Amino acid sequence: MDDNIKIIRALELHSVNGIRECFKNGLSHNQIVHGRTLFEEFITGNLRSENFIECVKVFVEFGLVFENLPLHAVLLNDSITLKQIISNNPDVASKRYTIKSAFTPLEDVTLLSICAESNHLFCSQVLIDEN
Repeated sequence: MDDNIKIIRALELHSVNGIRECFKNGLSHNQIVHGRTLFEEFITGNLRSENFIECVKVFVEFGLVFENLPLHAVLLNDSITLKQIISNNPDVASKRYTIKSAFTPLEDVTLLSICAESNHLFCSQVLIDEN
């Protein structure tokens, strides 16, 4: 099976092992598929399964570096890191983001909206407490 088909299937199914296997076999998280990096393709999908966070961790394991640390914390539902970031820069909680999404528009939204879309309750609570 074509590597692009394997990785797209793994991304769609939130298959932690499938994503890891594709990366071990040489695919890069920077690879462009459908005009987006593999990570962008992953978060564009509407599925927010219990494996979502583990899939994000696999991307990081294989070299994905987040320049946007608050968004990284939210995608991992890492409330401890998010709280530290906000304590150093309270404006983070009101910053606006746009993330392409298959079904739910996430255009010009706050981190709290991204938490709600991803069902990330721990980070949601941090953001609510900070307001």
